[in-house]
Order: sequence, then C-alpha cells, then structure tokens
Amino acid sequence: MKNKSITAYTAITAAIFVLAVLFFAFSLFREYRYGHERTGILFDHLVTGVRNAAERYPDNSPEFRTAIDSAIGERENYGSLIITKDGSTLFAYPAGIQELLPTSSLSRLRTTEFTAESGQYTISAGMYLLRPTLLFSVARFSFILALVGTVCAIILLCYPYFFPLPLANDEQASDDDGAELDTAESSAAPLPPDNPYAMASSIRPAVSRETTAQTAEQPVDNAGATVPVSPDADSADGSPAEPLGLFSPLTGFGWEQYLETRLDSELIRATASEYDLALFIIRIPGLDFTAPPTAAVCEYLQQQFQYTDLLFEYHSDGFAAIRSDIAIDTAIETAEQIHAELTKRIAADGYTCFIGLSTRAVRIMSGSRLIREATEAVAHAEAEKNAPIIAFCANNDKYRECIEKEK
Repeated sequence: MKNKSITAYTAITAAIFVLAVLFFAFSLFREYRYGHERTGILFDHLVTGVRNAAERYPDNSPEFRTAIDSAIGERENYGSLIITKDGSTLFAYPAGIQELLPTSSLSRLRTTEFTAESGQYTISAGMYLLRPTLLFSVARFSFILALVGTVCAIILLCYPYFFPLPLANDEQASDDDGAELDTAESSAAPLPPDNPYAMASSIRPAVSRETTAQTAEQPVDNAGATVPVSPDADSADGSPAEPLGLFSPLTGFGWEQYLETRLDSELIRATASEYDLALFIIRIPGLDFTAPPTAAVCEYLQQQFQYTDLLFEYHSDGFAAIRSDIAIDTAIETAEQIHAELTKRIAADGYTCFIGLSTRAVRIMSGSRLIREATEAVAHAEAEKNAPIIAFCANNDKYRECIEKEK
C-alpha cells in the first residue's frame, strides 16, 4: 500500500466516523424539532377518532374498542394514555395505570374533554417528542457505521506489521545521510538470537553506503562509462582498493574486507542478548575461486549456513562463515559434517579441506580477535595433517590476563 493509498484510506475511515456522529445528531435533532408538531397532529387525530366512536357505538361494544385502537395508532408515540367516561376508565396504556406517568423534557402532556350523547369524555396523553424506538434505530445504524470505521482503522494500524512499507528513495537517502552506523548503535536494540537473518540485515546500510561512496569515486573513461574496480587491484597511492558491491561475483559471498565489520556487529548483538557465536574458517589449499569445485563448495555452504550475508571469501582459497547462537560442542559437530561433505565434493580434483573455528564463549571481544583465533586454529589444522578440524577453546582466566596485558 503506497503513501497516497494510505492517506486516502485514512480519509475514508475518518469520514465514516464523522458520518456516524453527524447522522446520529441530525436524526435526533430533527425528531425533537418536529416533535411538538407531530404530537399535536396525532393527538387531534386521536380526539377525532374517540369522538366519532362515542357518537356511533356503545362504549362496551367491540366496534367501539376497534375504533379506539384505530384512533390511537402506534403505541410508540405515547408514554401513557388514559381515556375516561364520566370518571370511569375506558382505556389505559400501559394497562392498569390510574394516572399518567411522569413526563420529562422529551415528552409533552396533552389533555382534552368533550361531551357526547352517552356522557362526558376525557382524553389525557403523555406523548414523546423523541420516540424511544426511533432513538434505538438511529443509535443502531450509527453504531454500525462506527463499527465499520473501527474495523477500517484496525486494518490500517495492523497493515504495516504484516506488510512493511518500503522507504521512498528520498526518504532512504535522508535516513542514510543522517544515521551514524557504528557498532555501538547496533547494541541499542538487540534482536532475539533465534532470528540470525534479521540480525544480519542491520549491517547492510553501512555496506551499501560505503559502496555508494566508492562507486561515486570510480574512474570514468573517455566515453563516460564507469571503469569497474577489481577487488585485487590497488589504488593509485598503493593502498588496497575497496571491493565493488556487497558480494563477490565469483562466489556470491561477501568480500573478505567486510568480514570484520560484520563480525563486530554480530558480536555486539550476541553480547547484548547473551548468546554464543561461532566463526568458521574453511581453507582448501590450492583452490582458485574460478576452479570447477568452487561452485559445488559454495552451493553446499549456502545450504548449510542459509544466509549469504554471513558467508565471506577468505584469502584466495578459503571461506569464512558466521553462525549465531551455537556453542563450541555443537560448532565442532557442524564442522565435522561440513568437512565430510566438502571432502566428497573436492577429493576427485585432488583438494583437501581444513577447518578452524572459534566461539565467543561468554567473552566480550572484538571481531579481529575472533578472526585471529580461528585463523590460528585452521593453521594448526593444516600443520597437524591428521586433525583437519581444530577448534580454539578459550580459557577465560588466561583471556582476562591477556586483555589486561594488552591494556
């Protein structure tokens, strides 16, 4: 639903509420305004009918009773009604009353007397200026309108939760320009650990903005076309050039240059939410990202880790993967499974696989340190030969001593 559609929908909902209120108020005002005129007409009709019945029929005959009922008409117009002859009650509404019920500002008392051949008749009526039946009907219809408006309002309020509204280009650019994307900002609103994709998505604006800035600074040839920058190329001053885009076109994974930034963000979230995090570094010596086995390896890693923005290239022959909410024991089991599956895919081409991993293990640490631990672990795995999987198990006491020394 676009912003214009929401505005129109809101206007229609507000109009429904306004219509309900106006209809209720106008109906009651109209009924009360013409109440005096209406009750006068009805009472005159009643008196005429009773007079004709008294002159034509005996007061104890069925015809007299039928004529009286016809003259009274709808009972909803009367709060109370008494017809007497020579002091004796001929008709009473409600049945059994001896005198008129009390009246209010919403009713009017009317009374008259006339003489017929059969005796002296008195008619007294308390008549509604605002009939209860009409009040009920108007209130019911107004309630239905208000209910429709309420349902529309609820739909409007719930819609963004089920169908998030995309930001317009101008709004997104404004948000990007005004926000500071540092790691401390990520810890302000930690997400639950059971949703790693949602956690990973928070870092995307920082990468996108850096990439945009880099794209704007790319060299342009004489024809005006942008010259792509290779991730292996160096800039004019000799410093390594930044990669172009979020993901490598060879593997579909993130560039190695973004690994530490993403890992810092995920570690902050893990610390704030008090759950563990593991970093896997997978090395296949001699592998080139253009080699035939690479596609099979990347496909399997994508299936295993599910989220591409938690997978990165590592050096020229390896991969790094971040897994949230996983302890060291489970991480080792996962590494064994990965090693077995990758070996099936690369053994025929003469490659071997080594895996090093490390976990946060209730430590407050930086991404660079976790990368260093996992890198040392995979280096030990390559040196051992008979142990292709090495996990870095942190000693918390020694870790604190090391941190104190570094300070």
